[in-house]
Parts: sequence; C-alpha cells; structure tokens
Amino acid sequence: MNKIVMSYVGKDCLIYTMSSSEIVTGVVEAVEDGWITVRSFDGQTTEAVNAEYVTRIKEYPKNKNGKRKALV
Repeated sequence: MNKIVMSYVGKDCLIYTMSSSEIVTGVVEAVEDGWITVRSFDGQTTEAVNAEYVTRIKEYPKNKNGKRKALV
C-alpha cells in the first residue's frame, strides 16, 4: 500500500477514511511507518492519518483552468 500512496506525495488529495463522515483534504507530504502526513491547502495545519484506516485516496479534482473544483 505504501508504494501506491507514495505516488500521491506532493499532490493535492482527498483521503477517505473508514469514518464515512471524515474526508481529509490537503497536500500529502510524507508516507512513513503506516502514517500519511497531510498539510492543509493553506499551509496552516499538518495532520497525520493512519494508513490502515484509509479506504480511498484520490487527487483533488481540478477544472479546465487548473483550479480546484468545489466539493459538493
């Protein structure tokens, strides 16, 4: 799993966890020892997510101008 998640390092991502109400958004900074470090888009906060609880990860969708799309 770490190899797959490593391909998202440096990219804006949406990370879905087992808690269906929680989606972690931000730039994936590092993947180490089963943890994913995510920096918020504004750069103010950093969060660590346990990789065992990640159910889905994808790159943040962008519009045709390259800007992030609003999530519904």
